[in-house]
Amino acid sequence: MKLEKKDILTPLDYKNELLTLYKSNHLDIALKKSIFYLKGNGTDVWLLNFVGTVNFKLSNFKNAISYYDKILAIDDKHFDALNNKGLAFNKLGDFKQAIKIFQKLLKLNYNKNYIVLNNLGATLKNLGNIEKSIEILKISIQLNPNYLNSYNNLGISYLDKNDLENAEYYFNQGLFIKNDSPEIFNNLGKVYLIKKKYEKAYEFYLKSISLNENDISVWGNLAICLLKMDLFFYNKNQESLFLQILNKNVQENPRKIALKALQLLKLNPEFKNLMTKQFPLKIKDSVCLKELANNKLFLRILEVAPLSDLEIEKFLIEARKFILFNLSNLLSDTKLLSFLISLAKQCFTNEYIYKATENEEKLLLKLVNNIKSKIKKGTYIDPIEIACIACYQKLYDFNIFKPDFFNSKIQLLIIEQIKNVQDEKEIEKEIYEVVNIKDKISKLVKQQYEENPYPKWTEYIQPISYNSLKNYLKNSDLKFDSELLYNDYPKQILIAGCGTGKQAIDTALTFKNAEITAIDLSKASLSYAIRKSKEIGITNINFKMCDINNVDLLNKSFDIIECVGVLHHMKNPFMGWKKLSSILNHGGLMFVGLYSEIARRNISSMRKIIKRLNILPTKTNIIKFRNDLIYNDKKRCENFVYWSDFYNFSEFRDLFFHVQEHCFSISKIKNYIHRLGFNFCGFENDKAKIEFLINNKNSDLFDLEKWEEFEINNKDVFSEMYQFWIQKIKGNLSE
Repeated sequence: MKLEKKDILTPLDYKNELLTLYKSNHLDIALKKSIFYLKGNGTDVWLLNFVGTVNFKLSNFKNAISYYDKILAIDDKHFDALNNKGLAFNKLGDFKQAIKIFQKLLKLNYNKNYIVLNNLGATLKNLGNIEKSIEILKISIQLNPNYLNSYNNLGISYLDKNDLENAEYYFNQGLFIKNDSPEIFNNLGKVYLIKKKYEKAYEFYLKSISLNENDISVWGNLAICLLKMDLFFYNKNQESLFLQILNKNVQENPRKIALKALQLLKLNPEFKNLMTKQFPLKIKDSVCLKELANNKLFLRILEVAPLSDLEIEKFLIEARKFILFNLSNLLSDTKLLSFLISLAKQCFTNEYIYKATENEEKLLLKLVNNIKSKIKKGTYIDPIEIACIACYQKLYDFNIFKPDFFNSKIQLLIIEQIKNVQDEKEIEKEIYEVVNIKDKISKLVKQQYEENPYPKWTEYIQPISYNSLKNYLKNSDLKFDSELLYNDYPKQILIAGCGTGKQAIDTALTFKNAEITAIDLSKASLSYAIRKSKEIGITNINFKMCDINNVDLLNKSFDIIECVGVLHHMKNPFMGWKKLSSILNHGGLMFVGLYSEIARRNISSMRKIIKRLNILPTKTNIIKFRNDLIYNDKKRCENFVYWSDFYNFSEFRDLFFHVQEHCFSISKIKNYIHRLGFNFCGFENDKAKIEFLINNKNSDLFDLEKWEEFEINNKDVFSEMYQFWIQKIKGNLSE
């Protein structure tokens, strides 16, 4: 939305001040000051429009509408107020109301009909009426052949239709009008991304970023492009791009980005040389660790997510041991401290899955006792000593550390490993329990996740925000009956088994105007989720402790229910599924994730071995079991090293030592879907769909028998679970 400076009655001094704040993106300050100025100028139309526009920019669309309504109470034909109100309803997903407003504006017949038609066309596209959208946008272009937005929106409509040639044509037409449009370059990048011409897409995304580096969606598209590109040679510019991407919350999994960034680093001869040092490391090798400390990308990779690379893991284990054994010679080394802090963050994030030797454990105990003594005496504690301990065990566990003891250089470690843990303990006390959990299996599952909240995560993604459920589903290539949808926009969403909150937060950011209810068995997981949601600034999630067996006590019905990786850990998955179905609105959608019997064949085999050997799920046993796999059973280990779950303790425990697990076949899923009165809408697995379509038609994407045949011939295609959407079309057919 563009705010235009007009000749109005607002005093020039604060008008200029507000416009300066707006243009410099200081929106919160601009909003506070403009509301203050309104107290003495309550009927000032420019000021009311300014407050509405800032609210719009901040995604406070309902607030924006309230200010536009105040203008319309003064002048019911005010163009900007009506137009902006229509745009706000569009953002809220109330397309019918938006269309009414734009149609009213057209009847008023201002000389800005090309703008109104552009907005109407974009809204019709959001409503799913692509053909009408294209027709309207072409009329807008006829009225004003130099209006860039109409070309851009027309290209987007063709892109939605998967008509790439016309989309590219109209985006290029837009470039004739404005050859430095970041939006057009971004959209051309999307065209070439779909065409799988990744190098060309990459060029367009770079052009877009060079013109507007603050658009997070473009960085996300660039990340997707880099993930798909083949990296054969080291590129310094790409190293810089990966670092910037990892420092932003883009709409792509940071773990995947970190792994791809590591792939690039390993193509750098200098980095490769540092990683191939002979073990054990010697004192002269401290220079190597300092050089690594200069590599900002490598440090960031260590910080964002568990590192899924055995070669680098072995190096990090040796580096950690070397620093502990030579600590007295390394104190006060600021460069080494940078590396050690990042290593401590990696160890904390992977939940200390690296095995320590007996000698390391003895030296660690000695170091801890030495620090206890220093605390009593009030003598100086070197931050390297604290960072070294944090590489082996979280600082909170020692119950001796206080944030004010330490150097500010390790403040982030103190926050992460002490303050955040303390906050979660306090949050636990306030968590609402829907009912006491009575089911025996649920109690065992709860105990596991109280001990190891799952999954631990630090960085969140910034997903694309949707103002229409239809657009969201269409973007995922799903087949659904739009006439059955209870709401154009999902008002109530349930995350059944939210764990540590990542899925719930992603959904809350995707549907910002929906109310999210997130339930889980584990208070430890919920407290982590609540802390992270507060940290990010999420306000539309209600977290509650509840068993799926008791969801009827929520006393709510939902437009969408998401239940991924949960039902297969219940005593009776079908009955749990049926419980969820009972609180889903007619026509509502459910997103389900279940383990594949075929894809998990090696894991099931390993679980049988664990059961036969009677290996109890203690932390020591689990880490020893993993270590034995890596070093003593390399052939079997090869089956698992490509699973990201292998590199994080709670995920590894979930993989091999879960207290309850069922696996499914596609035929069993088909049977359950039918019995529960659902239609299959499609899998959400782009890689699987691409491979499936090599020998199948598009219409076959919704044929579960074809998928079953495909999985038999591609046994690992659902290694990350079957994840699929279903739509409720009738009541349950069978017990």
